Amino acid sequence: GASADSTATYTLEPHVVTTTRLPQSIDQIPYSVSELSFDDLATREGGVSIDESLRRLPGLFVSNRQNLSQGDRLSIRGIGSRTSFGVRGVRVLLDHIPLTMPDGQSQLNNVDLSSVGRVEVLRGATSALYGNAAGGVVHLHTRNTGRNGTLEIEPRLLFGSYGLAKWQLGLRRGFANHALVINANRLERDGYRDHAESRSVNLNAVGRHRLGPHLDATTVLNLYDAPYLLNPSSLARADADATPRTARLFVRAQGAAKKARQLQGGTTVEYGRPEFGRLLVTAYGLTRSLANPIPGRIIELERSAGGLRSAFKPRQIRTLPIQATIGIDLEAQSDDRQEFGNDGLPDELIDVPLDAGDVIDHVVYGDRQLDQQESVLGFGPFYEIQWVTAGGVTITTGGRYDRYRFDVKDRMLSAGVDRSGSRTLSRFSPMVGAAFNPLPHVTLFGNYTSAF
Repeated sequence: GASADSTATYTLEPHVVTTTRLPQSIDQIPYSVSELSFDDLATREGGVSIDESLRRLPGLFVSNRQNLSQGDRLSIRGIGSRTSFGVRGVRVLLDHIPLTMPDGQSQLNNVDLSSVGRVEVLRGATSALYGNAAGGVVHLHTRNTGRNGTLEIEPRLLFGSYGLAKWQLGLRRGFANHALVINANRLERDGYRDHAESRSVNLNAVGRHRLGPHLDATTVLNLYDAPYLLNPSSLARADADATPRTARLFVRAQGAAKKARQLQGGTTVEYGRPEFGRLLVTAYGLTRSLANPIPGRIIELERSAGGLRSAFKPRQIRTLPIQATIGIDLEAQSDDRQEFGNDGLPDELIDVPLDAGDVIDHVVYGDRQLDQQESVLGFGPFYEIQWVTAGGVTITTGGRYDRYRFDVKDRMLSAGVDRSGSRTLSRFSPMVGAAFNPLPHVTLFGNYTSAF
């Protein structure tokens, strides 16, 4: 029965994004930033390709090749569009943990699309913040946990054409100072084309913890296991028009496929209080095992990688309209790589019905062609300074110095020749930009940036 108060004033919380390394109001950022919430992402599609979630974002293009062995091709404003496999030129993160390796390549296979609750995309050169990110940044965030004291169970079954079957189970539980999200799924697909069968299992666990009044932590653990991802490869235009469901005999005879297993985890600690500022530190690591027969060659790879990311925003001096952010990224990668000639499947097994999981096991190894230890070590200190002028214009300037060292240790010594070597790449990447709000819901901005 109370009458409405038409004179009351309500102030909404500012729209904050985290792709700029630390939480920041979106109307002060001189970058092109977009955000998709869970409602935008919760499509009724299969959750097989990230294209299903990101296709509506301007400036970002996902080429869904319908080939889980090669994965999606992701490009922002054209950067990354010529990549033959994986993702290059675009930095990808999951809950602050990089999916982009020190060598610049990102793998999207281990992203559990059913658990993603929010996506932030920063378009344009962002090397001043992220180093190797010429096109931009895609930051995926896991869905929030359930209500305190309530266990939420979310099963989902999906069946479709061409042998598509996906089983998912999500568990969410909130506690007083802790919360846990666990998502598991199993995907099987025969594929539209011959020699395109695939199977994978993904487990993603995220814990959020309140360790004190000013201290929070997030732990992430992701397991991806693909016992087989067969690769039908490409077709000539005439064959694609006449018999689009086929795969070339040579590709089938070579057993083109991929078998991969990856375990990745990390912890992000965030500390903030008015008299100190805000500090964000992420430590992460991963292991990856790969067996990859391709036409003419068989690649075996054992990878370990990890790093430390940090960003610190000191408390603002009350008398100065200036805010600074400083940080440093450290990352390392070590690959044990061996390559062999691919003598293909035995003649009696070519085009004989085989269980898809047995194809890789029957490929005949040829002579060893490569045996080397590869390593990448990189670091990148960066800074950013924001100044709010008396006219309400936010001016941002920053820069980052990146230095990467690539080393190869040749263990094969073919014909007594040592092909070991190293290369160091370094660059300082500056940026300057400005943002202005002429109206409450309008931001005009511009920037000058460079890419490394």
